[in-house]
Amino acid sequence: MRSSPLAIALLPLLALFLGCGSNDSTEDTDVIAVSALSSRDIATPYRLSRQYDEFNGFYPSTHGDVANSCGGLRQPRSAICQTAVDPKSDSCRYIKYLDCVLTHWLQHGRAEGRQASLDYDPQFYGNAYPDLIAAFGAGNWAAFSDHYANSGRQEGRLASLCDTPYFRDRDYAANYQDLKNAFGDDQNALCRHFETNGLNEGRVASPFFSVNAYRARYPDLASLSNLQLAYHYAARGRFEGRNAAP
Repeated sequence: MRSSPLAIALLPLLALFLGCGSNDSTEDTDVIAVSALSSRDIATPYRLSRQYDEFNGFYPSTHGDVANSCGGLRQPRSAICQTAVDPKSDSCRYIKYLDCVLTHWLQHGRAEGRQASLDYDPQFYGNAYPDLIAAFGAGNWAAFSDHYANSGRQEGRLASLCDTPYFRDRDYAANYQDLKNAFGDDQNALCRHFETNGLNEGRVASPFFSVNAYRARYPDLASLSNLQLAYHYAARGRFEGRNAAP
């Protein structure tokens, strides 16, 4: 598969961090590199996270094979940094772990349609907008991701059920004691529950969107499933001024 220009452009930036722990590096410069990586957010075109750390947490925790191939979230990270002069450097291990996770998404997850973060889900984005399916074909996840990076984000297109207006983790937990008991304040777990169960159950995860209220207000939407209602609101309803609040 041919890599996108954005993917190609991002990979050299990642390579800058593979040499962390070189002979002339210090712990201080490693820390600066981590800070620069987080603030620059080199994955911004794909909106992989509100903060880069969230992508690092969401993607491997949602996809176990990524956690395994990148060393595992609960395993010592020293194995990822064996080439570093100082393998005990937390900042060096951290950079290499981020590199592994992001590289996996760019080289594999992007084309496989894997959800990368709370903010960006290729499958939601591609399925919500009929014009994208017409332009690129159903299931062309890499093309959908590149469209979002190049123009969709700037156009204000919605790209995830776990983003506003559908979902706010604090509201979701506060609305349902069973979720608060099960997941606490774990926004990744709350997001996954809403995507896999909560939306279908008609649960309300934000003050801006309720499938039951949206369907009840508009008879022409009565035959749509809960997920189709979310798609409809993303592509049409909000532009038509429709009210989806609970």
